[in-house]
Amino acid sequence: MISLGSQTNEVLKLALKDAELSGHVRKWTDALSGQGNSGLDPFLTIKDHGFGTKLFPSATLPDFDDWLLKIENLQKSITDPRFGNEPGPQVLFQTWRSASQGIIQALRRARLSGSVPKSGGLLYFIAGLSRCMVLHYDIVSDMPRLSFVALVKEPKSAFDFWGAIDDADVAARNSLKAILGTGHKIVAHRGILIHVDRRADTHVFGPSIDTLVLAEVLAQDVFESPEWKFRSAIEVGCGNGLLTAAIANHGADLQELFAVDISFNAVACTARNVSSTQRFSSKNHVKSYYVSGKFQPSLFNRRFDLLVCNPPYIPVPEKIRISGDLEYDFLHAVGGTELAKELILNAPILLSEGGRMLLMASDLCLEELLAVLPNHVSVRRPLGNEGFEVLFDVEAVFNKPEWLSYLLNEKGLISRGDSYYHRLHPIWIEPQASLF
Repeated sequence: MISLGSQTNEVLKLALKDAELSGHVRKWTDALSGQGNSGLDPFLTIKDHGFGTKLFPSATLPDFDDWLLKIENLQKSITDPRFGNEPGPQVLFQTWRSASQGIIQALRRARLSGSVPKSGGLLYFIAGLSRCMVLHYDIVSDMPRLSFVALVKEPKSAFDFWGAIDDADVAARNSLKAILGTGHKIVAHRGILIHVDRRADTHVFGPSIDTLVLAEVLAQDVFESPEWKFRSAIEVGCGNGLLTAAIANHGADLQELFAVDISFNAVACTARNVSSTQRFSSKNHVKSYYVSGKFQPSLFNRRFDLLVCNPPYIPVPEKIRISGDLEYDFLHAVGGTELAKELILNAPILLSEGGRMLLMASDLCLEELLAVLPNHVSVRRPLGNEGFEVLFDVEAVFNKPEWLSYLLNEKGLISRGDSYYHRLHPIWIEPQASLF
């Protein structure tokens, strides 16, 4: 679970404490419905609070996972006289109602854009990425209906269905297999819904678990922090648009937003997803620019307050040849550390005074990247030295045994049973004020 001690989440913590002390949930309901609070994660607050407490007594609410598994029946149980007017069940009921309504409205907007199919499934990542709810939806008339399918605990991959299938009943297994076969990937996280159509969005990646980790770090470290404001932002390698959409919706002071990717289809997918996630008229003042082409530090001839990038980070042995067709070469899209190094080396000219850069790295390449850090540029690792362990499931590597052997023998790739793992390390890069 990723929990960085966010500050704006104090609003939810105080509302939960008030429900425990006063016995009513008015402040909690107000916090969930407050304008600009769609990016908060009430599930994380509830999980941190803990079950078996005065608010959530174990006699009626055994634990967090039990509640999620029975979430569809919660509305019916609210009328159960055994619960009475206990605030705990009311808190949970209001949380799920707020979350599900947000997903329903996001699906409706995506459907109106003509991209989301009338029936399918989505992955809803909650509680600091410690849980993933698999939901089925049907759009009847123009309004989606949600139903719970399965729960994935401590997901190691953005599409880690197999553990859920093993634990699911027959109906759930059939639903999961149907979702997998649609060719559509729909992911929801902190009020943002991203859709990738594998039939049309060719050469568009993700949303992957590393992009979700970056999105969670952005939410807790930036969007929920009143201490640092940014007016201009750019995502380099925007892909499916999860990070760009999050910035567009949750950057309170944002004025200019740029997204660049070498793939035209990726830029188009990003623009579509950002458009379908827009909620508030107050965001109409944001100027958005979408650029298809290879990123170069001189491309925009300007500095940014915030730069985010999930670059290729898998080291490649020299004997493996990478073709020069950058747009369509999948191997190049996932392998190599050149882009990450270029961004780190050029941080002083890419970032404004007080600006920050957020990059994703892996323990496979972290030392290599930190070795090129310029003077007077600081680095911070929000997840500490341990990072975040995830499944390593890169098909391009598995198709080249010599590459896999190189990562295992020289770069520390972890082999466990029939699976491989590595640790993600998001890093913040910030030039010191003396450079400006």
